[in-house]
Amino acid sequence: MTAPTVSVLMAVHNGEAFLADAVAGVLAQTGPSFEFIIIDDGSGDKTAEMLASLTDPRIITRRNADNLGLTASLNIGLKMARGEFIARMDVDDQSLPGRLEAQVEALARSGASICFCRCLIADEATGGEKERREPDWPLVRWRVLFDNAFGAHSAAMFRRQAIIDAGGYDEGFRYAQDYDLWDRCLTRGLEFVYEPKPLLRFCAHRQSITSLRAKEQAEAARVVSIRALKRAFDNVPEDELAGLRWLMTGYDFPRQPGAVDAALHGCLKRAGRFSAPSVWKDAASRLARRLKDLDGARRRTAVRRMLEAAVRSRSATALARSVYAMFFPGRV
Repeated sequence: MTAPTVSVLMAVHNGEAFLADAVAGVLAQTGPSFEFIIIDDGSGDKTAEMLASLTDPRIITRRNADNLGLTASLNIGLKMARGEFIARMDVDDQSLPGRLEAQVEALARSGASICFCRCLIADEATGGEKERREPDWPLVRWRVLFDNAFGAHSAAMFRRQAIIDAGGYDEGFRYAQDYDLWDRCLTRGLEFVYEPKPLLRFCAHRQSITSLRAKEQAEAARVVSIRALKRAFDNVPEDELAGLRWLMTGYDFPRQPGAVDAALHGCLKRAGRFSAPSVWKDAASRLARRLKDLDGARRRTAVRRMLEAAVRSRSATALARSVYAMFFPGRV
């Protein structure tokens, strides 16, 4: 049997409310040949019944007897996959028309190993929808030191063999497994590319893993972030790196005395490693958000660093925002 060009890989646990829309979006794709691998990760709802009713020959299902978790389920799917490319899907998201074709073309054109498409973010609470645009690559490289800013996991398509060679998903990460994987891909020199079209509808809702397991996700992301920071700034003490991460995200205020002070004094030197206006603008914006949490000498130092970053960004918007934050730090 001829192997398909793409293997769409989706793991599902109790996804009956979203499954029909997710499947319909994939089966409506045109262009490259594909198989659709769906791993039922020990669901206790009607997911198994719904999967059993699907008759499209492109669909391949497997059921885990127990709930193994997303990471292990994705590795099972990777071993089953035959396509040159893997397109990730989550059951609560929907692939939009032309997704597979556009991402395959982007990977072929660029020679990259990983491609993210742009997303439409659908907010369950408000009913609204907005397009999430990707930042430029220097800004991505800066932001991924602190959190998973690569892109939505379900917006990714990658070369199967490249990810297998990278070790696949690390089952030591039950959560934030994509952040860990992409960070390891960077260390291997794999190239990322972004397809600037909204090709995935990403649904933000209260029953998502991100919402239900926020604490576990945050801890796993912290581990990857500190690893990435140590690699990027190998001569900087870990306490200072923890302080820098707090300055740039507001996550995990460091307990070590002096960590924030050291980070404030060194933050522009760290940002300067990437030497891009977008990075300076981002650093100024993040420092503006931290002003309300600082006082005295720390706030004065943060203000100086914020203004310097804003000037280096050559952005009138960044400078105006920074001046506003000086006087109204609680409103930024």
